[in-house]
Amino acid sequence: MQISLLGEVVYTKRTTLMLCAESALARQFDAAVWAQRAPKGGEGAESDSEDEEDADVVFVEQNAFCFKKIVDQLRLIAISSPGEPLPPPTVPTHEQKRFDKMVDYYFPGET
Repeated sequence: MQISLLGEVVYTKRTTLMLCAESALARQFDAAVWAQRAPKGGEGAESDSEDEEDADVVFVEQNAFCFKKIVDQLRLIAISSPGEPLPPPTVPTHEQKRFDKMVDYYFPGET
């Protein structure tokens, strides 16, 4: 999946974005909930795989640095053992407030 974050492009799998199933982030990328654009192949076409690379770009109006930190943390979750403690992301002081706000937006009540 190709995501444009205010012009900066990030590639990730839809399943990575949906690891925390009850989060606002997962709902934003859940094809069953959000049919924001017609899939490749025309209106009504369905993809065989959630992780199929789309030719389309999904635009997300969020700070690229903070969004990428969230994606990196989700990637760590994907390769970690259940219950394994994860290190918190390293966020510079000047980005911390923005990062915290984005985490609260996508994962309310998780911090």
